Amino acid sequence: MKKQNCAIAALIALFLFLGLASVSVVQCSIRFWRYSQMPAVFINSYCNILQTDISVSISIDSPLPGFRTPYTFVFADGTHSISVPKIDGCGHSFVRWNTGETSTTITVSSRGTYIAYYGLHPTPLPYDVVIETSFNGEGNLNVNIMKDGEFTGFSTPHTFTSLSGVHNFTVPSRGPNGHKFEHWEDASASKTRFTTITVSSGGVYTAFYDVGLCIYVTPFDPGVIEAADNRSWVELLDFVASEINYGDNTHWQMPIETLLQGSGQCRDYSTLYVSMLRASGYEAYVAIGYRNSSGKVEGHAWVVFNEDETLIHVEPQRNLHNQQFVNFTDYHPDYYFNENGIYAPITSENPPIPVTQTEVVMPSAILSVVTVVSLSSSIFLARRKNKDELRPETRL
Repeated sequence: MKKQNCAIAALIALFLFLGLASVSVVQCSIRFWRYSQMPAVFINSYCNILQTDISVSISIDSPLPGFRTPYTFVFADGTHSISVPKIDGCGHSFVRWNTGETSTTITVSSRGTYIAYYGLHPTPLPYDVVIETSFNGEGNLNVNIMKDGEFTGFSTPHTFTSLSGVHNFTVPSRGPNGHKFEHWEDASASKTRFTTITVSSGGVYTAFYDVGLCIYVTPFDPGVIEAADNRSWVELLDFVASEINYGDNTHWQMPIETLLQGSGQCRDYSTLYVSMLRASGYEAYVAIGYRNSSGKVEGHAWVVFNEDETLIHVEPQRNLHNQQFVNFTDYHPDYYFNENGIYAPITSENPPIPVTQTEVVMPSAILSVVTVVSLSSSIFLARRKNKDELRPETRL
């Protein structure tokens, strides 16, 4: 009986031992699994000048001594700050981490390799930059070039050689004759609509210019030429004033569109009239500005042309007879344009005409003479309509 009790006791002891051993193995396995899942952060340092790994001190979360590169930290969780000194043992300055961080302290929250670089970067090779322009997709405009905010004395196209670092190149917002800057396009096909482009590498950088508003004056359009038919400015004025009605379109129309639709706003009257005048050989411009009507300032477009060395302002919305009711001293042009470019007020393609704004009002003598001539034309007398209301353009 005693032998049986001893055997039972031995079996119980054996089971207890095996159970405790299994628990220890499981606990050890769990601890090993948890350790293997902890983020391992490898910290190293490298000198660009010596081109080799170096050893520098490491601080983690606080200046704890005893850590030097290379070293692997295993974190349970959370975010940690790791710092290296600003100067290595050879007196070389810290440059950056391999992540791009330029501070000597880097914040880590996941496993990975982090390398602190010391010593200067290799000296970059000099590069050349070509600044050029393109007008309406072809040709060059010869505009002045500024570099880093200063005039260079060069115009496009020009090659700047042996550059280093980063530079800003600027071209004018308007080219010769008022052609408008549109965008930059460089060798990498990146585009910007600012007149200044920042470059740090060699290549050809092209500033594109466009005709802008000039495209809306079309004296070479066959439809415009046919409608103009080499008529006088008086006949053309009466034609536009009588055949075109004021419309509610919200965009600039080409002159042929205005002819076909028979309607338009003040800008469309003006571009059509100037196109027809230009087709008939006149020196004419669309005037863009504003007029002060009874104390109310309104954006507006009208026409200016040169007749016997006198700049004459006309309202293409009114026929010749009704021009006498327009007070052009209330009209203030900001600029003129035709198909060739944009010009400052009171200038022309010929040498500037010395006149003032008050002197370009329609001369009464010319008005009375051409009115008689116009009234004698039965063709345009039939087309005339009474248009007492002059419509401004508020969306230029």
